[in-house]
Amino acid sequence: GYEGRNVLSGISFCAYPGETIALMGNNGSGKTTLLMALLGVLKPEAGTIINLEGQDITGVKVTRRAQDMGLTFQNPYHQIFEHTVTKEATQAARFLSKNAQPEIEDRVNRLLERFELRQYRDKNPFTLSLGEKKRLTLVSLLAYSPRILILDEPLVGQDRDRLDLLIAALQEHRARGGVTLMVCHEPNVIASCCQRVLFLANGKLIIDAPVNIALAELAQLGMEEYLPSGYEFSSSGERRSDR
Repeated sequence: GYEGRNVLSGISFCAYPGETIALMGNNGSGKTTLLMALLGVLKPEAGTIINLEGQDITGVKVTRRAQDMGLTFQNPYHQIFEHTVTKEATQAARFLSKNAQPEIEDRVNRLLERFELRQYRDKNPFTLSLGEKKRLTLVSLLAYSPRILILDEPLVGQDRDRLDLLIAALQEHRARGGVTLMVCHEPNVIASCCQRVLFLANGKLIIDAPVNIALAELAQLGMEEYLPSGYEFSSSGERRSDR
C-alpha cells in the first residue's frame, strides 16, 4: 500500500509461459499497484514473488527484475526520458539486452517501422500523440524481449489498425512462450486474445479464471460493462450466444 494505507491484500496467483492475462477492475481497485509490486517499484509489506524459474525475487532490485519483466506505465510521460524517438526506443535495450549495439539498432528500426513510428525517429517523443507514445513505450520493451510483459492499459489511444498491430505483437510474444499481464478495459479484445482474467475489487482478487468462465462470473455479478458486445448468458450463468 501507500503511506500506511493498504491497497492490496491476500492476493495470490500464478502465471504460466504462453499466457496473455487480462487484469481488470474498477478504478482504484489496485491494478496499477499490483503491476508496480511485481516489478519491485513498490515494496510489499509481506508475501513473496516467485519468477518462472521458481526463484524467490521478492528482495531483488528493480534493475535486475527488469531483465525478465518489462513494464509500460499507464501514463507514458512517466517513462519517457530521451530527446529523440530512436534513443527512447533503444534506451532499455542498451542496458538490458545481451545483443550487440548494431543488432539492437536493427531491431529497433524494424520495430519502429512496424509500429508506424519510423517517420518520427528524430523527433522529440513528447511531440507524439498519446497513442504513439504508448506504442513507443511498447517498442522499447520489445527491443530487448523480456520474457514477461507487464502492460498498464497498452491499448489506449489506438485506432482499429494500430490495435491489430499491438494484438499481433502480443500473440507473437505468447507463441514464443512469453507471459503478458495487461490492464485492459476492452472486453472484445480480452475475449479474442487473452486466456485468463484476474479481476480486482477493493484490493482483493475476486476472480481468477479462464476468460469464458471469468466473463460468466462477471455477468452473474451484474457487471455488464466488462462483457463483450453480444455476450449473453442463461440464468444458470452459462454462455448462450456470442453475436
